[in-house]
This record gives sequence, structure tokens and C-alpha cells, in this order.
Amino acid sequence: MTIDTLPLFASNVFVTEVSGDFNFDIKKHKYPCRDENQECNYFILDSYPKIKKLLLQEFKNIAKNSLHLKEEFDITTSWLTKTYPGDEYEQYHIHKNSYYSGILYYDEYSPNCGSLEFKNPLDNYPDFYLVPTEWNISNSIIWGIKPKKNRLVIFPSYLRHKITKNLSDKSRYSLAFNIIPIGSYGARDSFHREKRSGIF
Repeated sequence: MTIDTLPLFASNVFVTEVSGDFNFDIKKHKYPCRDENQECNYFILDSYPKIKKLLLQEFKNIAKNSLHLKEEFDITTSWLTKTYPGDEYEQYHIHKNSYYSGILYYDEYSPNCGSLEFKNPLDNYPDFYLVPTEWNISNSIIWGIKPKKNRLVIFPSYLRHKITKNLSDKSRYSLAFNIIPIGSYGARDSFHREKRSGIF
């Protein structure tokens, strides 16, 4: 007897490899940190327009071919991350005012430098906690993706995620960014019309 498994309402995470010149001047930029009083640059890609265009095109291809969307999109915020040896971003978090988010891994990485870890957004709904004999992508509570040079990860911004502990002896670098739809989009009472010249 055949059993069909339907991946209903999946939170699709897209992982691909990109090629390009990703030589960020990491000494020039300040990094986001836990100290809210420290100034950080959340518009890094404004200084690298070719990279911004490349990453945006990757998402547009996904939006068109996988999500079947016709809307236009833009990258809003973008920032460099740095995780020191022994450090981790302990708190799961999401990105507000964002539709999809992305992580570009542009450096060389050791296997134990820390993964991008996602938390199942449906974990709070079941009334029973059962432990499977084998964890897989269909039953996991968390799922990790390891950094790899030129790896691009794009995911819905509502997915809770964090960086696990860096157990290597070198700092772990990446570029993060957020994407929103632009122009006119939606339908009926959820239609958003682009504002032009101060007049709708």
C-alpha cells in the first residue's frame, strides 16, 4: 500500500551556491552587537551595489520559479555578522518588517564554526511531546545548516533562527539581509497600491 506524504504549508528554506567577488572589507565595517549603544551599519550592501544586485536576482529567480510570484522586490537592510571563537547568538529571533531574509557565507569555514539553526514554528501546537526513533526534516523541532563558502540561504523572515556556538579557533563571518515586496501587490481588501508623487 502506498502512503503519500504531503508537505502541507511548508516553511520553504532555499539553499543554493552563488559565484561572485565577495571581498568585503571586513576591517572597515562595524558589526551588529548586543550593545544597543554601539553604532552598527545595517546598510552594508549600499557600498557593494554589484553584490546587492546579484543577491536580489537570486531571490527574484526563486520568487518567480518556486513561489510563482510576479511582484517586484528590494533588499532593505543588510549587515555583516561576526561570531568570535566560543561565542554564539543564544536567542532565537525573527526579522520584522521583512518578507524573506538571506544569509551569504563568503569566507572559508571550519566544520565546527557554528550552524544557522531554525526552530519549527509549529512546535507549540501539538498537545503531546513524542520522541521519534530517528530525526528527519519531517519531524524535527530544530534544523541546522552549516556555513560553506558561496552558500546562500534564503528563508521566510518569520522563521525563528540563531547561530550556534562557534567551536572553532577563528571568527565566523557572514552577510545577512532582508527583502520586501515593492510597488503594488496583493488583492481585494489586502491590496497595496504604490504611492507616486504624493498622490494615490
